[in-house]
Amino acid sequence: MILQLFFKPIVLLVFLLMTSTASSFSRTETLNLETVEALSLERYVGLWHEIASIPQSFSKDCVKNTTAEYEALDGGLVKVLNSCEQADGKINVAEGRARVNTEFNVNSKLQVTFVKLIDWVWSFSGDYWVIKLEPNYQWSVVGHPSFDYLWILSRSKTLDPVTLKEIRDFISSVGYDTCKVLTTANSDSPYTTGQKLCDLNL
Repeated sequence: MILQLFFKPIVLLVFLLMTSTASSFSRTETLNLETVEALSLERYVGLWHEIASIPQSFSKDCVKNTTAEYEALDGGLVKVLNSCEQADGKINVAEGRARVNTEFNVNSKLQVTFVKLIDWVWSFSGDYWVIKLEPNYQWSVVGHPSFDYLWILSRSKTLDPVTLKEIRDFISSVGYDTCKVLTTANSDSPYTTGQKLCDLNL
């Protein structure tokens, strides 16, 4: 999940959580976001490349080569290491932790936090819901119950047009506005950063 939240902008975190909650009340009155039935964390860990996302303020400095790397830890935790390349060529890195949200009866609804004091602070965690997953774990679509967040992730740096169209049709069918989803440039990708998914000729 490409969330780059640090302890310093703690006010921003509170704002994001409040606005996300408010949005979810209004949007989910008519729309409910479903997740995949089961998730194998052992297969899900590893490196993922961001193909497209709904841009957020905390990732505004990222211009290309955005990745998320997951590593299984003891106690059911997952290490999250997000990185991206900025316009000046510097690599921006953020480390967090993820875990299955036990409030639900599926393991495809996770929580992710990037806030650490003495330990990781789960009261500032965000929802990480896997809503679509390729059977061989080659690409994934991560959403949020508020519909304000979305990430298209892939094991490779690019997805073929047929697959990307399948994903675009899917996220549209569940209630997302595909014009809010923007592409992320990667070294092997034919797309530049910021192209609207709805405008791609797929």
